[in-house]
Amino acid sequence: RISQAIRQVDEQLESPYGSLTLYPAYTKPQPSIGRLTEFVPGIWENGCPYCHGSAFKIVADCRLGRGDAAYATLKKIMPDAPDNPMEHSGCEPYAFTNMYLGPANPRPGFAMFSWISGTAGWVFRAVTQDMLGFHPEYDGFHLNPCLPSEWDGCRFERQFRGNRYRIEIRNPNHVQNGVVSLELDGGKRPGTYIPYIHDDRVHFIIVTLG
Repeated sequence: RISQAIRQVDEQLESPYGSLTLYPAYTKPQPSIGRLTEFVPGIWENGCPYCHGSAFKIVADCRLGRGDAAYATLKKIMPDAPDNPMEHSGCEPYAFTNMYLGPANPRPGFAMFSWISGTAGWVFRAVTQDMLGFHPEYDGFHLNPCLPSEWDGCRFERQFRGNRYRIEIRNPNHVQNGVVSLELDGGKRPGTYIPYIHDDRVHFIIVTLG
């Protein structure tokens, strides 16, 4: 069911600026539906790329193993996006916006209400927990990355309950997901789970996808 829903997003709701809230946009008020039909086409719920929703789509794509799709969505909504640079969007290159005007609007891609958006927090969570795969739990954490297949890998550092973890993800076969080995401080570990270590130290982790 989730896969079918994502396919519908791919086929009907994608735009150069993120995933649309709906398509096609309403052009006339419909009282039986509500006030969103009274908005100008391509703004707010009436057919805009709402960046919160795009962040949730990144999570969904990663949970389905679609690292390439997740990365494509991330690039669309980033400040100063490759296909929607600040000169066009009007958004500062260091600030997320909560939405861009949609294709049904005369100014598609223009940013509305940057700085007051919760998008930055949602994107941070989507990237760190689902793309990089650091899933904290009560007694430890899982490492289960979902990366774009073009990446050779990446490195990041995460502090978790007093310990600092320096994590390297290796992707020699350019896959999108699938942990084949996990090393903690030079020793192999089964699966993807790292139990909490009560020692307030720096630990080194290597995750290999394949």
